Amino acid sequence: MSPEARAILWRVTLALLAGGALLALGVASEAWLVALLGPAVVTGVLAFSLRRPLRAYRAAREPLDAEVVAILERHVRHLSGLTPTEREAFTRRVARLLATLEFERVEGARDTLELRVLAVAGAALLYVGRDDLHIDEHRSVVFYPDAFSHEYAVQHDARIAGMVHRQGPVLFSERALRDGWNRSSDGYNVSIHEWAHVLDLEDGFADGIPGLAAGSLEDEQALLSHELLRARGGRSVLREYAGTNRAELFAVATEVFFERPELLRRSHSQLYEVLSTWLRVDPERLLEGAGAPRGPTPKARSSKKGKRPKK
Repeated sequence: MSPEARAILWRVTLALLAGGALLALGVASEAWLVALLGPAVVTGVLAFSLRRPLRAYRAAREPLDAEVVAILERHVRHLSGLTPTEREAFTRRVARLLATLEFERVEGARDTLELRVLAVAGAALLYVGRDDLHIDEHRSVVFYPDAFSHEYAVQHDARIAGMVHRQGPVLFSERALRDGWNRSSDGYNVSIHEWAHVLDLEDGFADGIPGLAAGSLEDEQALLSHELLRARGGRSVLREYAGTNRAELFAVATEVFFERPELLRRSHSQLYEVLSTWLRVDPERLLEGAGAPRGPTPKARSSKKGKRPKK
């Protein structure tokens, strides 16, 4: 059964149990208002809660729009390296997110199909090996025309390319989104970065450990602390911003993991293995399968550009 069908079945099952319990309670206590209105209210809540899952179910069952496929093939170089099973999971995730997320824009920004696809492609790639994981579809995506400030203003000295609120929207600079996918071998991709934050927050903590593996939590914490010191000391292939905290270390490392996997594996083998175990994917294999050329080291980019503080 697909994740979309399971989500619908789960909601219907809960509604039947709740409606049945209210009906039985009303009849047993001769509270006929409860017996009549209880199931009716549950039915209304069910209908409201099924809107997104039904959209996701329909989107996942239909072939991905040809224009969306063309955008993905043009920008996501990993695509041709995916196995048929991985490609199905990837395209289903893209279709689901496009159908269920709310997309907004601030003044001066655009909201095009291409931008929407570029925004969600990072999530689909990040979760390509974890089709068992669910992204909170009550989030929205907000487009800014360029980098913005802590006050969410677009100005000449703004440095923020993207931001994730703990239970709120995901914000993207339009320019940074395009640069991230067009310069796809420099280890910098704001879409992957922000969805990595979303994944990190799934357990309620922005600590750089999404808790996807059954390994030793102490070992994972020790590894991230070690890598944090390397980033702060300039002894890491990760850009300087990774040294901000463990949450940013995880997000920046995930960018390099997908865009420069051979570099991360050579220079930070333990970190590479942990990310590969957590995400159940080997991006080096994907890029080799796609015949992608190796790019420059990510340190060639400015460490200041695209600073993304956690919110």
